[in-house]
Amino acid sequence: MQLLIEIIQQVIFGTVTGCIYALVATCMVLIYKGTGILNFAQGEMVVFSTFISYTLRVVFLLPYWVVFPLSFVISWFFGMLLEALSFRRVIGKPHLNSLMACVAVGMILRNATGQIWTFDDLRMPPPFSDQVFTLPLGLVISPLFLGIISISFSIMIVFYLFLNRTRVGLSIRATAQNPTAAMLMGVPVSYVYSMCWAISASIGSIAGILIAPLLVLNVGMFIIILKAIVAAVLGGIESLPGAVLGGILLGILENLIGTFLPSWIRQIFVWVILLGVIIAIPQGLWGRKKQKRV
Repeated sequence: MQLLIEIIQQVIFGTVTGCIYALVATCMVLIYKGTGILNFAQGEMVVFSTFISYTLRVVFLLPYWVVFPLSFVISWFFGMLLEALSFRRVIGKPHLNSLMACVAVGMILRNATGQIWTFDDLRMPPPFSDQVFTLPLGLVISPLFLGIISISFSIMIVFYLFLNRTRVGLSIRATAQNPTAAMLMGVPVSYVYSMCWAISASIGSIAGILIAPLLVLNVGMFIIILKAIVAAVLGGIESLPGAVLGGILLGILENLIGTFLPSWIRQIFVWVILLGVIIAIPQGLWGRKKQKRV
């Protein structure tokens, strides 16, 4: 009985972490589907936006009901600026070009974050109470955990409706399927590319606000966010639902592994999963296998 309770508890913890992975993985899948770029700088983008949120909350003492939308808007324009300055000219080019661009942008953002703010650890105040409550059977939960899960699922639902019910969302889907055909149909493809980066940066800023109180805020936090790449590949790099499911599954498995197996296994588990998926099922668990025509 005690073992079952411990498993349920770790599933709860894993769902919290998995929701963050799912949000960031969704951002990466959106950019990949829309522009063909696998954004390895997503972690640094999230960290940069989180430091902006930290400044708004701690330095300017703004309440979180102001910090959330303001960070969203600032990150929106930040994403558009990055796309215009760094990535617009590598869209459609060989993958090596976009890979090097992402690495360069990531390095620039990482060092700029440290120089503007600090390379030391900071404490991000939680947007909800982190007081732990004990439930029946000894399970523990906190308003912070519930807030993270609620906000994450709310964002993913709104994002799904946005993609399927709005003109911009439908333009993004059309461009993702066939950019040339979309352009011939009058879709402003350049605008769509810009929107992909803007939306990705904005959602990433919310993910950063949610995860930072669980960790310490520093420039090295991008490593944790980078695990979202594994979630995206696990679910299917071109599948938005797969990114969500892959993120939550990865979070749960990571917590279970870390609880019942030696800690060093947890450190490599995520990357072993990445290698295994690439070798065995490169399309991901929920992706579609591409067939080449002869």
